[in-house]
Amino acid sequence: MDVYEQICQHMESLGLQIAPQSIASLSMEAGRTHMENIEFLAHVVDHLLVEKRRRSFAMLLKLSGIPVEKTLDSFDFSFQPELDEQQIRQLATLDFVKARENLILMAKPGRGKSHLAMALGLCCIQQGMKVYMATLTQIIEKLKDAVRLGTLNNRKWAAYTRPSLLIIDDVASRQLDKAGCELFAELVSRRYEKGSIIITSNRPFSDWPKFYDTRATEEAVDKLVHHSTIITIKGPSYRLREKLNQMGPLS
Repeated sequence: MDVYEQICQHMESLGLQIAPQSIASLSMEAGRTHMENIEFLAHVVDHLLVEKRRRSFAMLLKLSGIPVEKTLDSFDFSFQPELDEQQIRQLATLDFVKARENLILMAKPGRGKSHLAMALGLCCIQQGMKVYMATLTQIIEKLKDAVRLGTLNNRKWAAYTRPSLLIIDDVASRQLDKAGCELFAELVSRRYEKGSIIITSNRPFSDWPKFYDTRATEEAVDKLVHHSTIITIKGPSYRLREKLNQMGPLS
């Protein structure tokens, strides 16, 4: 066993993970730059910290259900001039998550609301917070399956109540029966003042009763808006712009 493997084994015993190749590479770099012993130690610790954060981010991202890594830097604010970029940047400080408040993003399809939701979710993950994202239909289907199997207990609910941020996409895009609406209302109630929710919806609250049971909808909306920021995006569609760009100029 060479010295690099021995060091790695000792580090694993201490709960630290590093590959022998990484130790060798860091050692060679220290030799080239004539690092002092304490500088080399600091360099190794920095490497361990960076790798730990990378692994943590990758795991939290995998568990989050966020389908695409979209960031605020890749959001074209110039295409939505009525959207307050400063307000969105302030939300990215995650004060609303720490305060356990909600964010409601409303717009017609293709205006970037899901992009913003995912970007804020990634900000949380970068801070080591747990995030979970799914459409409302997906969440209700899983909860209904648990009801049918008789397994809807606190442990099942924890998948939606434990994360620091729950992103519920495409609310009021499909009809829910009364049982589904009641599950939605209970989900909102279980997170009320205990954890943040981001809602994305193509429709204003006034349209929700067309898709959901009125009483359950009123109960959910009352709790959602109590501690919330509501942003309506009124600009043009990104997807339409991309389609027109693909088509090119008309001859």
